[in-house]
Amino acid sequence: MKLRALLLIGLTFLIQKGFCQISLTVNDIANVGDQIISTSIPYTGDSPAVGTGQNYDLTQLPQGFLEDTTNYIAAAGTPYASQMPGANICQVSAGSYTYFVRNSGGFYLKGFVFAIPPGSGLPLPSEFVFSFSPQIPIMTFPATMGMNLNTDATSSRVEIPFDTTILISGVSTNIDKIGIKLNMKDTSVIDGWGTANFPGGQYEVLRNTHSINLSTTLEAYVIIFGTIGTWIPLPASLIPGGAGDFLGGNTKDVMLWANGRKQPMVTMSLDTLGLVISADVQADLLVVSNRSLVSEIPSFEFYPNPASSSLTFMLPEDTRKIRIRDVSGRLLQVFQNFGTVANLSVESLPEGVHIAEIETSSGQLSRKRIVIKH
Repeated sequence: MKLRALLLIGLTFLIQKGFCQISLTVNDIANVGDQIISTSIPYTGDSPAVGTGQNYDLTQLPQGFLEDTTNYIAAAGTPYASQMPGANICQVSAGSYTYFVRNSGGFYLKGFVFAIPPGSGLPLPSEFVFSFSPQIPIMTFPATMGMNLNTDATSSRVEIPFDTTILISGVSTNIDKIGIKLNMKDTSVIDGWGTANFPGGQYEVLRNTHSINLSTTLEAYVIIFGTIGTWIPLPASLIPGGAGDFLGGNTKDVMLWANGRKQPMVTMSLDTLGLVISADVQADLLVVSNRSLVSEIPSFEFYPNPASSSLTFMLPEDTRKIRIRDVSGRLLQVFQNFGTVANLSVESLPEGVHIAEIETSSGQLSRKRIVIKH
């Protein structure tokens, strides 16, 4: 009896110290109607370590200047649902949609849509729609230490009118259009667990490393006989300037997940050397007793994003000012005297990531990130 009591005390001690691995189920992933507020912070600390029974000390995370709200809605009824078969949930932000399949077996990326900024010199559509096959598993359930997912997927083709003539093996050949596909190599691994200490509390967490290698395939629709054609790889010498440059690249993130949080509690972006370059943290985790977050106000939308010369804002009725700041908070531009829709010039802004801030008549503020690319 004494031995049993000692074992129970020891087990209780281990659990209290955080040496207890959790697992994630579909109930720990965002569902339709969920809304997550996160803060982007200039964090450059160490990446959370791999391995078991870790103690992740994040108590020094500062409260960020910029807050983003992620809304989850039903995929059905969105403009591109028919092109995303099987998707049942969607993330929406200014000018973009990301479609997911969420069920008891896992959480999968099905595809995404994003707006194209004007001024590229190409007859591009206003949006690019990419649906992936196979769908890409972000997490399978129950998700716990040892989950190791590797997926190669190819997107649907985006077609762009491009009427020209090229020589193939010495034969003059007509091109009717260009096709763009995305190739994604996706890896999602749960490689650590332990206790994470934030300014706003302590949580049992899983460490998830997520890597994406995204490349572009460009094709030409070649007319062979009359109106009969076929798709072939586009010769590199004929690729329009910039057409293959804006889609592609590698990303690597380290995320900490906990039961009931619906999204990663923190997502740290790593550079090619594996060093942390930024972090997105669920905003309430940064709240301590002597400070509080600004209350949420009605949101605003804008497009395109990235933008080159102008931005169109859809605003709450009581908006009185729009400010553009850099990521340090320095004021770059101020706009006022507009209605609920504002078309604003951003030609004078430098390229890079900036912050769009609106102020209402009651003095409340709301902010979102924008990208300027001339």
